[in-house]
Amino acid sequence: MKVFKRVEKDGLLFFTEEEPQDDILDGFRFTPIVELTETGEVALKELRKIIMIEIRHGNVLDVPTGIIVHGCNNVGVMGAGIAAEIKRRFPEAYNVYKEQHESMIRYPGSKEYTGLVRGEITYVEVAPSKFIVNAVTQGLGSKLRQVKYDAIVECFERVELLAKTIETSHGEKLDIVFPMIGAGLGGGNWNIISTIIDETIGDDFNKILYKFQP
Repeated sequence: MKVFKRVEKDGLLFFTEEEPQDDILDGFRFTPIVELTETGEVALKELRKIIMIEIRHGNVLDVPTGIIVHGCNNVGVMGAGIAAEIKRRFPEAYNVYKEQHESMIRYPGSKEYTGLVRGEITYVEVAPSKFIVNAVTQGLGSKLRQVKYDAIVECFERVELLAKTIETSHGEKLDIVFPMIGAGLGGGNWNIISTIIDETIGDDFNKILYKFQP
């Protein structure tokens, strides 16, 4: 028998076979472990929402048009992964990110910043109808998982608002495309992250995951 755990927060609902690590979910709630027989497993799969995320292979940065969303940290550094490639190929995207970081003010006795805040985004149009969104989804530190799931929710809420604004101003509905945000260097669980993205962005927008193949 397989072991499933039901996870829910703010209307998001999914099931995972993985054992939760310490601090794996910010504000999410695990129900007690449920062991399912083969029949129960089939029933569970029928209840699960079909994830409406299309999967393509290639470099997400090469798409000719669309809203490219990547995850970044809140300390003003794009030094690894796809963030480093964005800094090299699209310096204007890095510049808006860096400018926001440099505008921060640290309040005495507080670790909160007014510059780069987890859950917020910066963005720039790098070519006609091609936007890069810097989604602040994580910090930097010694923990295995840097990405914050609640920050992903907030970032993609802002991405959807941006997509609707672009649709109104440009008269076109752009695809929302992304790599496996937070599941690489961020240390997050892609099953959780993909469910968050799918539930946060309405199905009236195309949601496309690009898996990089060198």
